[in-house]
Amino acid sequence: MANYDRLEIYARDGFRCCYCGFDGGTFDTWKFLEIDHINPKGPNESSNVVTSCHYCNGCKGNDPCETLEQGREIVSRHNQTNFKYWQDKVLPIMLKDRSH
Repeated sequence: MANYDRLEIYARDGFRCCYCGFDGGTFDTWKFLEIDHINPKGPNESSNVVTSCHYCNGCKGNDPCETLEQGREIVSRHNQTNFKYWQDKVLPIMLKDRSH
C-alpha cells in the first residue's frame, strides 16, 4: 500500500517529469504522468517517489539507483540510445515517406 497521495506528489513536483522536465500541466499532457520509485526496492513512501512521464518511467524501468540524480543518468543513457536508433532507423523512413 502506498504511503503517499499521487496528486500530492504531482503537485510537489510541479506536474513535471523529474527526469526530463516534461510538462504535465494540461489535460492532454497530464495523462502521461506517472509515479516512479527512485529506488524500486526502497520504501513505498513519498521520499522515494517522483513524478515521471511515461517515456522516462519506461526508460528507467527497475534499474537500481539510490538517488534522483542516478535515475536521471539512467534515463539519459537510454534516451541517447533511443535517439540514435530514431536518427538511424526511423527518421530516414519518415523522410522517405514525406518525399512521395
